[in-house]
Amino acid sequence: MPRTYARKRLIVCCDGTWMNSDGSTQIPSNVTRMSRCFSHHCSDGTLQIINYQSGVGTGSNMIDSIVGGAFGKGIAERIREAYAFLCTNYSPGDEIVLLGFSRGAFTARSVAGMVANLGLLTAEGLKDFMPIFKDMENWGNKGHKDKSPQRPFSNKPWPLDPTNGDMVKEVAKIYRTRLEEAGLTRIYYEDPAEDTKKLITIKAVAVFDTVGGLGIPQVGWMHRLGFQPSHKEYQFWDTTLSDRIEHAFQALALDETRPPFSPAVWEKSEDDEQQCDLRQVWFPGSHSNCGGGWPDQAIADISMAWMMDQLSSASVGCEFDLDILDRFFQDSQKYSRNLPKSEHPKIPVARQSLQAIKKSIDQETGGFLRPWGFGKIHKKVSAAYTVAGSIIRSPGQYRGINPKDGSWKKEYLQSTNEHIHSSVRVRLQGLGLGLNDAGIWDCPALAEWTVEKCDLDVSEPVVAHPRWVPKTWISEEKDTESIHLSDTAAGRWKWVYQGDKQLHSSTMPEEPLGPIERHLLHTLGKESWDLVESAGDVKSEEMVQPPQQRKDSIREKLGSLWATVRRWTHL
Repeated sequence: MPRTYARKRLIVCCDGTWMNSDGSTQIPSNVTRMSRCFSHHCSDGTLQIINYQSGVGTGSNMIDSIVGGAFGKGIAERIREAYAFLCTNYSPGDEIVLLGFSRGAFTARSVAGMVANLGLLTAEGLKDFMPIFKDMENWGNKGHKDKSPQRPFSNKPWPLDPTNGDMVKEVAKIYRTRLEEAGLTRIYYEDPAEDTKKLITIKAVAVFDTVGGLGIPQVGWMHRLGFQPSHKEYQFWDTTLSDRIEHAFQALALDETRPPFSPAVWEKSEDDEQQCDLRQVWFPGSHSNCGGGWPDQAIADISMAWMMDQLSSASVGCEFDLDILDRFFQDSQKYSRNLPKSEHPKIPVARQSLQAIKKSIDQETGGFLRPWGFGKIHKKVSAAYTVAGSIIRSPGQYRGINPKDGSWKKEYLQSTNEHIHSSVRVRLQGLGLGLNDAGIWDCPALAEWTVEKCDLDVSEPVVAHPRWVPKTWISEEKDTESIHLSDTAAGRWKWVYQGDKQLHSSTMPEEPLGPIERHLLHTLGKESWDLVESAGDVKSEEMVQPPQQRKDSIREKLGSLWATVRRWTHL
C-alpha cells in the first residue's frame, strides 16, 4: 500500500554534562542551539521531530548534579530513553539523525549501536524492553545469570566465550533475527516506490568531541574509590561505526589537555570501507569550546556552523530556521561587544599585510569583536582532573581501545578521515592568543606537522541543499573562492607529518568552508573576510608553523605516567 502519511526525520539531541536547555538559564551548548534551529516542516514536506535529552547531572538538586555530572550516573537511562523514543515514533521510511556532545555524544553513538544490534523494537517488543536490554548488556559478561530466562523467548543464544568479540557479534546477529521472526523488532521496511525491502539505517550521527577511551571521561582514582563506574560498566555499548550508519560527523578539539578527556576518534572498519561517509575535523579550542557552553561562543559558532553544513548537505537533507540561527550568531557577537574594556584582549597580528586589517577591526568595534577564528580558548581547571596531569592531543596518531579494560591497542587507527579546519591555520598565522588568553597560540597539538599549499585531490566541501540554502549567503561583493580555492587543487592546504612515527597516513587535508560557515564569516564583517584571505596569501615557506617537537612538560609527563599506570592496573 502506498504511503499516505508525511515522512518524518526523527532527530534526537543528546546534550553534554550539566547541560539542560529545559531547566535553569545557562549558556547553551551547540546541541541546545542546533535543537532550536531545526525547522519543523521541510520544503519537501518532511516533518522534523526533535527530541531533546538534557545531559547527566541536570537534576533538580545538588546531589543529583554531583553524582550525575562528576560520576556519570544516569547515562544508561538516557540511552534507553533515546532508543525508546525512536522505537515508539518510527514509521517505515522515516530518517533518523542523532546529535550529541561529550557524554551526550557517547549516548548518541550508543543508541546507534543499539539500532545496529537490535533493530527498532515493535510495540510488542517494547513490552520486554528491559529483559532484551539486559541480554544485550551482558553478552560479554562471563559470569552473568539471566533473571528473565523466558523473556523475550526461551533458549536464548549466548556466546560460549564472552571475551571473544567476533563470537559476541555473531550471537547478536542470531538474537536480532529471532526478535524479528517473533515480530518483536524491525530490521527492514517496505519501500512501495521500489517494491522492495530496505534496511533501517541511521541517516547521520553527528557529535562534538566524544571523549574517554569508550566515550566516557574516566578518572582512575574516582572509580577505584567507588565514586565512578569503571570501563566494565560501559564495555557493552557499541559506539563503533557500523553498516547501519550512513553518515558520521565529529568535531574534535585540539586544545583539550585533561587525560580523562582523550578523544574517542572513529575508525571505519575494513568491511565497511565504502559504506559510511565519515568526516572528522579538528578545531582550535578545548572540549567546551568545540561543543559550546562558554560565555565566549566564537569558536563554538565555527564548529556548530561546520556541523550544520554537514547535516544540511544534499546527502543528509536536514533543514534549519535561518532567522533563529542568525540570532545565535548575533548573541555571540553581542557578548564580545558588551565586555568591559578591562577584559578586552589585545589580539596580535604578525604579518604586515594583516596589521591594517587588525587596526580596521579595532576601529570598527573598539577591539570588542574578536576576528573569525580568534575566540578565547578556555582551559578548565578542577581538582579532580588536575591530579591526572595534562596530555597534549595527537591528531592522526590515536590507537584503538580495548573495550574490556580501556587500554590502548598497539596499532594506530586507520581510515579515520581526519581533517584540520581552516580556522586553525588562520589563527596560527595571525598569532592568536593561547589558552585563557595567555601568550601566543602555537597549536601544540600539531607539533611535528607543517602546513603547506599543495596539489591535493580531496573530496569537496559539502554540497548545499538546493531546496533551501539561500544564494544570498554567498557574498556577491567578495570572490569567496579566494578563501578556499576549491575549484583548483593547487589552491588547497594540507598538514604533513614530519615526525618519526610510522603513521598510516602522514597527511591531513584542510577542511574547506561550507555555505553556513561562509555565512558566519560574512556576518563578522568585511575585515574578517580580509583577514582570512590575507592568511591564505602567505607563501608556504613563510608560514608560521607549530613546534617542531612535541612539548614534554612536567605536567604532561605526569599525565603520560598516569595513563600508563591506568593501562597496567586497568583503572
